[in-house]
Amino acid sequence: MRARRSRGTALMMAGRGAPVPTLPFPTVSPPVPVAAGPSDYNPGMHHREIRSVAAGADVVWELLADVSQWPSLTRSMQSVELDGPLMVGAVVTIKQPRLPTTPWEVTAVEPGRSFTWEARAPGLLTVARHEVEPAAAGTSLLTLTLDQRGPLARPVALAFGRLTKRYVAMEADGLAAAATRL
Repeated sequence: MRARRSRGTALMMAGRGAPVPTLPFPTVSPPVPVAAGPSDYNPGMHHREIRSVAAGADVVWELLADVSQWPSLTRSMQSVELDGPLMVGAVVTIKQPRLPTTPWEVTAVEPGRSFTWEARAPGLLTVARHEVEPAAAGTSLLTLTLDQRGPLARPVALAFGRLTKRYVAMEADGLAAAATRL
């Protein structure tokens, strides 16, 4: 029976004893810093879409805060159900094509300016922030940000990252276009 050789041994033998060249940088990644909670480590995805909107911040906020109407503004959402007013503790259930129906809990609201919601699954925390700010002469900036972290964040980002980024862009485009038409 023949003994197995490691890849390094095979390279040494193939090079007739010549040393294997080393890379000018370390091949081992530095450890990812671990934050306080178990769901806060292993960042998986950070994505931000910013749109300049030819409408005032108040107009954009009205569309942004009326989450139940989002399916009429973008094809990235099939249904959005809010269990009451948009306030901290409210639950928004979203159905999107090719993704499971997901409940999001509203964790922060700054009326007229921004709101944040979170979706939790075992090993994954997804945080989405939606904000509008006034810009020059009756225009505004719309910013949608999505962050995922936790032990499963990287695998989920690899599996669904492109789709998620496309959906966030579609939502930003739909909201901006609707605000411009008003």
